[in-house]
Amino acid sequence: MSGAEHKIPNYNCQTNSKLVGYLGDLSTRTTYIIAQLAGVFGYPQ
Repeated sequence: MSGAEHKIPNYNCQTNSKLVGYLGDLSTRTTYIIAQLAGVFGYPQ
């Protein structure tokens, strides 16, 4: 889609990045800990 000639901001189809996902829990305590770890590693919530 973006190729070499067409530049689209914040999109690059030529890299091999890994998709990361995480799930919360019904427990507030567990969800809070997961949110803290996600913030440390720079993952959006």
